[in-house]
Amino acid sequence: MTTKKSIYIGLSALIVSAASLLYYFNFLHESKTIEPPLSLEVPYDTLTFRAEEGMKHHHFTGSNVTIPGNAFMDKDGYPVIGNVSVLYREFHSPEEIFLSGIPMGSMDDETNRALQSAGMFEMKAFQSGEELKIASGKNIGVELAAFRASDDYKIFQLNGNSKWDEMGSPALAENKQKQKDLAAIPDLPDKPDGPVIIDIDADYSQHPDLAHFKNYRWALTDVPQNKNFGEEMRAFRINWDRMKVETFDKTKNLYKLTASAEMRNYENRTIWEKYSVIVTPVLTGEDYDNALAAFNKTLDEYNVLAAQIQKEEERLALEADMLNAFSIEQMGIWNIDKYINNQQFVKIKAGFDFTAQINPYINKIKVHVINHTDNTTQDYMAKDWDKIYLRSGTETSIMAVLPDNKIAVFDKDQFGKVDFNKVYSGTREYRFDTKIYSAGVGDIGKLKEML
Repeated sequence: MTTKKSIYIGLSALIVSAASLLYYFNFLHESKTIEPPLSLEVPYDTLTFRAEEGMKHHHFTGSNVTIPGNAFMDKDGYPVIGNVSVLYREFHSPEEIFLSGIPMGSMDDETNRALQSAGMFEMKAFQSGEELKIASGKNIGVELAAFRASDDYKIFQLNGNSKWDEMGSPALAENKQKQKDLAAIPDLPDKPDGPVIIDIDADYSQHPDLAHFKNYRWALTDVPQNKNFGEEMRAFRINWDRMKVETFDKTKNLYKLTASAEMRNYENRTIWEKYSVIVTPVLTGEDYDNALAAFNKTLDEYNVLAAQIQKEEERLALEADMLNAFSIEQMGIWNIDKYINNQQFVKIKAGFDFTAQINPYINKIKVHVINHTDNTTQDYMAKDWDKIYLRSGTETSIMAVLPDNKIAVFDKDQFGKVDFNKVYSGTREYRFDTKIYSAGVGDIGKLKEML
């Protein structure tokens, strides 16, 4: 073999190797960085405080984070003093886990098996743009909201953006602060009634004794004698023949108003029907307006209190009843999980309708299987679509982010109509005909509607 030919063969092999490596890294290699699939992300709480003082943070889910004083050190191991900023956020729903881009392990990986989450959080600290670490000998206390309360969950920390390390067991505890806040909510008083006004519509030529009161209106008073007023609606359906006004309590300006009418009973005998209430005279002018103004003031106070009570009840409804308590010695991503039993799942070879127009390898299309029942997500690159794990009888949706700001979705309703056990016992192949959305996802509520 000539030297020239040897060089040619060597260059050809180098080109082939380079092309193979380029193909691998461009089309087959899966990045180990955390890449949120959409621009929509779960926001952080930004906590700013002096490092030497520490702080306590109560999250709207009911979680509590306790950071002691002097808890941080810089990259060189020196203690941090002065203002620091801690970024904190939680992921509880499968939609939030999906949006985070945080991997939840793999069904096929025996050393990093897939996890079912009972709550996950991310926490990191900064000073002047430099990321900080927890100081040696210090730890941060966490009571993480447990919307899925169980004793068989473990603590996991994400190592290197891809591997979950088991770190022991949390202590499951009641959310006593929620119980205390619920007990502190006052009972809402009865809604105030407006002044009940009784008008006497009389023929004063026939009842000259009432002529003196013709310019008066009568306000019902809050006395025991009137307790059945309003229940005896029959009183409002009778045309009363006579009306009598008597002094009931002169010092309180109370009068007894008695109406009577001649009637016939079931034996056709004449009887006198009577009905009495205790009232106070109210002039049609300023006094009546004052009474009405007093009522409106009371009603406004009632409505303010009712709104405050409703707001507090709605706030506490978002909090978990139970908390998983533990402490951490490193910042990062922490998860309360248990391993998924992959024997409950079927492994199929999946096809997708959008591949007719889009090359999934060149465009690096990742399919996300979002299991709402098991509270987990599984991500599959195109090279792995021949081994997608699914579980019949669960609320599951499948999503893929496509080029040109499009999203392909096989939603929960579509999934529920497929018998994957039958698919598994047959060809073990299934083509998903997805719904294509051309607009972006504006908020997590819109995402839940799509899924």
